Amino acid sequence: VCKAVLWSSVLFGVLHIGNALANPIGTAFQIFYATGIGVVFAAAYLRTKNLWSCILVHGLVDFASNMGNIYVPLQADTEAYMEALYQVPSLLLGQASPETIQMVLGMVTFGIIPLTALCIIVGIFMLRKSKAPEIESLWEEM
Repeated sequence: VCKAVLWSSVLFGVLHIGNALANPIGTAFQIFYATGIGVVFAAAYLRTKNLWSCILVHGLVDFASNMGNIYVPLQADTEAYMEALYQVPSLLLGQASPETIQMVLGMVTFGIIPLTALCIIVGIFMLRKSKAPEIESLWEEM
């Protein structure tokens, strides 16, 4: 079960690679986070045998992540995006300004890593050994 959860979560994360050419750094963060949340989705599916709850939560996560795009004027959002995009080559070559490096490290340290760790911890807790008999009995009916 653990191998299936791990592999399905990694696959779920990799399937988010679609924006890699437009925004490689943001896409790498998205893949990392999606892998973490994939652990929660897999655990929830194994515990409930209900795929629709995972689909609903995925939709809510996507909606919440796009809320900023709804309220921010398009021109301001485009300018900020283009400014961030211009920083990608300098980041990849190690020539970014200290401010840019600090911004990226802040996103990683205070955003992506804690959220991903929290998702993995919740998923592991949901699949803990004491719940194995309950999970197995749920799936024996198939």
